[in-house]
Amino acid sequence: MFNPIITSHPVTGAQARKFRMPGYPLVLVSTNVFQEGEDLHLFCDSVVHYGVSGSPVSIEQKNGRVDRVGSLAQRRLTRGTFDTPNDEDLIQVSFPHVKESIERVQIRRLSENINKYIASIHEIGGGLALDKEEIAESEIANRSRIEPQIKDFLKSPFDPVDPRSDLEHLSILNERIAETQKQTDANVDQAKRLIASALEVGREVRWPLSVGLKVSDPIGVVSERAEVRLTTARASGEILVRILVDHKDGRGNEIQISSLNELSKLMRQRSWTTFHRTFAYPVATNYWRFAYDAEMLVGNDIVTVERDMKALLERFQDTHDPREYRCPTSSTVLDHLERIRKDRYLHIGGQSVEVDVVETEGTIGLKFFFAEGDVQRSQTILIWECDGQCIFLSASVPATAVRKLTVEEIVKYTWERNRNIDVVEFMLNDEQSIVGRCVHTVDSLHWREFIYCAHVLAAESDRLEYLICEEDQF
Repeated sequence: MFNPIITSHPVTGAQARKFRMPGYPLVLVSTNVFQEGEDLHLFCDSVVHYGVSGSPVSIEQKNGRVDRVGSLAQRRLTRGTFDTPNDEDLIQVSFPHVKESIERVQIRRLSENINKYIASIHEIGGGLALDKEEIAESEIANRSRIEPQIKDFLKSPFDPVDPRSDLEHLSILNERIAETQKQTDANVDQAKRLIASALEVGREVRWPLSVGLKVSDPIGVVSERAEVRLTTARASGEILVRILVDHKDGRGNEIQISSLNELSKLMRQRSWTTFHRTFAYPVATNYWRFAYDAEMLVGNDIVTVERDMKALLERFQDTHDPREYRCPTSSTVLDHLERIRKDRYLHIGGQSVEVDVVETEGTIGLKFFFAEGDVQRSQTILIWECDGQCIFLSASVPATAVRKLTVEEIVKYTWERNRNIDVVEFMLNDEQSIVGRCVHTVDSLHWREFIYCAHVLAAESDRLEYLICEEDQF
């Protein structure tokens, strides 16, 4: 399954960062806004050109987002012992087109120009790319093949200033990647062992696991089959454990929602008073199919312990009353908050993030500051405790704005949106505002899990608020 990000907006830094780690999202669809200034090469190696530029320089510039020193393709090539690499070892560049059309002529001419351009700056030939302004009918009738890309090893006619620097940098980069992969493999093995123990199944089982599970439902407790898998976070590349349940009951699994009051009642039953996540698939006008899941960050044997897995399973069975949310009193949460008071600049996902602890009468939370160019934004995440759980809560869209939306739009921004984000759940609260929420058991809430939940909730809430503002909904 592809998870595309589609953008033509100049604010692209946050989107690009998602492609600098392995895992989801897998596809970035963009206009020329990504032609310059973005490094996507560490874990990306494919470029697909829809709409062809006649300039080989422009094409090479776009390909250059993944064609860089230390790229995924270069690491494959430098690890190999071959004289001539296989096609799949190279950076994959393709030009989808209709064969019996003017596109074929354009791509054939472009391929010729690219080869001439490459030859003009390397020691494999000479000559400059030609620039033809018109396409003759004879060219359209020409059925000759499109020139294949030059695959010879290229040698620059220019000597680098320090030939050792790039090799040293690449060696260090490879070592770091190898260390990260080793730690990730260890974390995955650790999580599998803990999950198997929590489910009381043998370690030699086929993944993803299929287990029986009871789920809290508005009509009572119903038996379900759950799928347990380890997956990669779409936005950050972190490893997550995920338990997924498709909703089924005696009335079928498609539900009609016709009014805001009806939707608000269902949101309270299925989301606001439960600890699992709820998401929906549209199947027809005003009809949706539902599923539930619970996700949690996977770390080493200090971050992830067996009671984490048991608590994750219990999220499907427990209900609670949000009116009983209380300010944190556990030493675990209070210690994490004190750590932020001492250092408000946190290193999260390879970037420095400014965070303030904010307190008013009866509430305590974290205020995250985001900057995209000249745009300065902030999101406040309130921290609560209830029934042994730490509740991270954000206010995303006020009730006054929600009432201007249709039922379909509200579901799109909440239950449907939950399908495409990690850990966070969006829903309506009792006041019919859209809120975001993360949940984690208090007694096993490691610092890394605490700050991950708070930050991913702040980032996703900021995106939702920005999205609705962009669409002039309020």
